[in-house]
Amino acid sequence: MLPLILIVILVIAGLLFLVSALIANIIVHGERQTLEEAYQWQLDHAPGCRIFRREDFTDYTVASPDGYVHHVSYLPAKEPSDRYVILAHGYTDNRFGSLKYIQFYHALGFHCVAFDQRGHGENAPVPCSYSIREKESILAVLRDTRERYGQDIRIGFHGESLGGATVLASLGSKPDISFAVDDCGFATTVAKQPLKEYTGQTVKAIRKTSLDL
Repeated sequence: MLPLILIVILVIAGLLFLVSALIANIIVHGERQTLEEAYQWQLDHAPGCRIFRREDFTDYTVASPDGYVHHVSYLPAKEPSDRYVILAHGYTDNRFGSLKYIQFYHALGFHCVAFDQRGHGENAPVPCSYSIREKESILAVLRDTRERYGQDIRIGFHGESLGGATVLASLGSKPDISFAVDDCGFATTVAKQPLKEYTGQTVKAIRKTSLDL
C-alpha cells in the first residue's frame, strides 16, 4: 500500500511541476506581436497615427552593455528641436505599439525614439525579466541617443505597462533626463517604498494638456 501512495504522490508532484513550468514559460515567453500586427493595430484603433508612413521612420540598432542588440525606430520632429522622447512599449508588444503616444509627442515638436524591449519585436528571443534587465536597455538607448543626436539635447522617458516598470526601474540609476512618464506600470515595482526613496528624486504628477519643456 505504501509504495502505491508514494507513486501517487510522485505523479501528482510531477504534474504540478509540469503545470508550474508551463505557467512560468507563458509568463516570460508570452506570444509576441509582429511589427506588422502592432503597426496595423495602432492604425485601426488610433486614427491619429495614420498620418505616419513606415518610411517616415529610420531604423537602427543599439547594444546594451551585455551585448544584447535592440532594434530602434526614430521619427524626427517636423521642425528643428532639442526635445527627444524615448518610448518603451508593454509586454508582448513592440516598438510600434508606441505609435499612439508618438502622435502626441510629435505634434508637440519632439523627436521620437521607440525601441523593442528585450525578447520583443525584431530582437532575439529571450525571457522577459519584468524591468530587472529591461532597465539597462532603456539606459543604453539613452546613452546612444545622446551620442547620436547631441549631448545637449533634452530627453524624456515614456513607458507603458512593462515599459512603465522599465522607466521606473531605470530612475534608480538617476539618468540625465528631463521627465519620465509611467503609464500603468506594475504596482509592485515601487509599492514597497515611496517613489522618492526608490528613485532618489522628487517625482510630481503633471496634469496639463501640454508640456513646458
